[in-house]
Amino acid sequence: MLESKLDIEAVQAAAPDPEAEAALRRQWQWSLGAIFVSWVGLILLFFETGQSMVETWLSSTLFGHCFLIPPVSAYLVWIRRKRLSGLAPRVAKLGFPILAVLAFGSLVGAVSGTQAVQQLAFVSMLVVSVITILGWRIAWRIAFPLFFLFFTIPFGEFAIAPLQDVTAVFVVYMLQLVGIPVYLDGLFIHIPSGSFEVAEACAGVRFLISTIALGFIGANQMYRSTKRRLAFIALSFTIPIIANGFRAFGIVMLAHLSDFTVAVGADHLTYGFIFLSFVTILLLAIGFSFREAAPSNRRRAAAQGILETTDGSVAMPVLASVAILAIAVSGEAGQRLTEYQIAEDTMIPLRPIAVSAPWEQVDVATPNWNPSFVGADVELYSSYRRDEQQVDVYLAFYASQRQDAEVVNSNNRFEDGVFWDRAGSGTYQATIDGEARKVKYVRMLTHRRGRVVWYWYWVDGRFTSNPYVAKLLQVKARLLGGVRSAAAIAVATDYTDAPVDAHDLLREFTSQMESVSALLQQTDADLMQAEKAIINSTSTSRQSAGNLKDERNLDGDQ
Repeated sequence: MLESKLDIEAVQAAAPDPEAEAALRRQWQWSLGAIFVSWVGLILLFFETGQSMVETWLSSTLFGHCFLIPPVSAYLVWIRRKRLSGLAPRVAKLGFPILAVLAFGSLVGAVSGTQAVQQLAFVSMLVVSVITILGWRIAWRIAFPLFFLFFTIPFGEFAIAPLQDVTAVFVVYMLQLVGIPVYLDGLFIHIPSGSFEVAEACAGVRFLISTIALGFIGANQMYRSTKRRLAFIALSFTIPIIANGFRAFGIVMLAHLSDFTVAVGADHLTYGFIFLSFVTILLLAIGFSFREAAPSNRRRAAAQGILETTDGSVAMPVLASVAILAIAVSGEAGQRLTEYQIAEDTMIPLRPIAVSAPWEQVDVATPNWNPSFVGADVELYSSYRRDEQQVDVYLAFYASQRQDAEVVNSNNRFEDGVFWDRAGSGTYQATIDGEARKVKYVRMLTHRRGRVVWYWYWVDGRFTSNPYVAKLLQVKARLLGGVRSAAAIAVATDYTDAPVDAHDLLREFTSQMESVSALLQQTDADLMQAEKAIINSTSTSRQSAGNLKDERNLDGDQ
C-alpha cells in the first residue's frame, strides 16, 4: 500500500510538460497518418487479393463471421488507447526486411496460384506495417488485436474431408454403443431403418472455425495466465468436434426412432443449429467458471501520467510509409513480370494415352462421370476395354498454370455431389512409365455401384501425387525456369462388390500404359511450336500492313 502511494505521489509531482505533450501528440498524428496511407496503398496494390477474401466471406457460409473480425480488432485497440497514450511511436527498422520477405511470399503465392498464401502475406503486410511505424513497444500492447486480424483469412476448408471421416466414425461408435446394428461404407452409414450420408455440411467446419475465433478472443479477455488461456483455446478446438459428433448422432437417432418423420430436410438444419448454439453457450459457461479478475488499474493509471520523450521528427513515419509501399510495389511488379499468357488461337494437340494389348480404345465412355478441373486449357476423355472390363482416362492439360487454372485447386473435383458422392480417399502404389509411384485415389458411390479414381500430377516435367510438391514445382518452373505446362492424369473404373477389385484392375492398366511423360512432353513441345508459328504469322501480317501503308503514303505524295 505504502509503495503504491509513493508511486502515485512521484507521478503527481512530475507535472507533464505541455511542449512534450504537443510533440508526442504530433508524433502520433503523423504516425497514424502514415499507417493510413500505407494501408490504403497496400489495399490498392493487392486489391485482387483483398477482393478474393471478401468474395469468399460473401459466398461461403464457412466464413461469414470474418466480417466481424476488423471491427472487433479496432474495438480491442480502442479500449487499449489509454495504455498507449504516454508511449512515443518509434520506427522499427527490423520491419523492413520482414516486409520484403512477405512481399516475396506474396509473389510465391501468386506464381503458385495459392490464394491462401497470397492472403496470408497480404494480412501480414498490413500487420507488420503497423509494427514498423509504431515500433515494438506499442505493437506489443496491441499484439492481440493485430493477431486477431489473421482470422479474416478464409482458411480451413482443408479440414472438411478429415472431419467428415471423424464424424462418421464417431456416429458409428455411438450407434454400436446403444446396440443399433450399423455398417459404415466410407461416408455412408447404413442402419436397419435407413441410410445416412455424412455430407460436407455435416463435418462441422463452419462451427469449428467460428468457435476457434471465439476461443481466442475469450482467452484474451477473460484470463491473464498463459495456462488458462491455452486451456480455453484447447476447449474451443475440442468441444466443437465432439459436439458435432453428438449432433450427427442425435439426428440419426431422431430419424431412426421417428421412422424418418423428424430430423430430415429442414428439421435437420434446425435441430443442428439449436444444438450447436447450446454448445456455444456451454463453452462460454465453462470459460466463465475459471475466469480471472481484471488487474488493478491504480498502478496503470499512475503510469499513464508518464510521457515518453520524442524527438518530434515527423519524417521517420513518412519515410517508413514510403519504404513500405516501395517494398510492396516490388513484390507486385515481380508478379506481373512472371505472368504468362498463351497466344490466342493456339491449338493444343493433346492425344490419348496409348495402352498395350489386350487393351483397346473404345468410343463408349462411362456416362454421368464428368471431372471438373477449373481453367484447364484442354480436357481429354478416353476409354479402354479388355473383355468386359472398362477403364476411363481423363487428362486435364494446362498450357501455363495461373490463378484459378491449376492442377491443384480446391475446386477441382472428380465427384459432382449429385450423381457421384465421395466415400473415401487415400494413396495407392502404382507402376507408371515403368517406375513404382504413389498415386492418390478417391472412391465414389452412386446407385448400387462404386467407382475408384486414381490420379496424379505432371508438373515441371515430373510426376507427383503430393499436392504440396506440385505447388513447389509450379513455383520453381515460374521463377527459376522449367516446363511451364502441367497436367492432371486420372484413370477410373467401376466396381459392384469390393473396391479392391477396382484397385487391382487399375494397377494392371497403369502398368500397361505407354509413356505418359513422353506424351505430355511432346504436347508441350508441339504447343511451343504452334505458338511460335502464330507469333511469326502475326509479325509478318503486321509488317505487310506497315509496308502497304508506306506504299499508300508514297502514292499520295506523288
